Amino acid sequence: AHSASWKAAKEYVTSGANGVAPQWNENMIPGQQWTDPKTGIVTLVPGMTAYLAAGRNPYEDIVHLAKDLGCAGVDVDYEEMWHADTFKTGTGPWDLQQTVYKYAAILKNVEGTMRKVAPKMKLSTAAGAVG
Repeated sequence: AHSASWKAAKEYVTSGANGVAPQWNENMIPGQQWTDPKTGIVTLVPGMTAYLAAGRNPYEDIVHLAKDLGCAGVDVDYEEMWHADTFKTGTGPWDLQQTVYKYAAILKNVEGTMRKVAPKMKLSTAAGAVG
């Protein structure tokens, strides 16, 4: 997802980030090995590289698919627990800022694509309340 819209979404999140700066880890490629620079542990990143080989952005593609199918919107269900486990900080309860930043960028990318190609579409997601 190295498209102009993904870069814009990352810039949007980075500009509003408070505290720890976002780390985008562009070297974490789905379907390939990644070495944690802090621990040296090698991990297989879940997913496939097909979207990169095709030069596609999956966050844009899902909006185009929903539009083509005549859907009223897109529901983003984000459960990338491996990312949260990899980038958690603290001693518990964990701080998951990096995963929150990634999720926010994904939502911004989907929303921006909707505004461009299907402005009447709705975006929904499950979000836990905090307080």
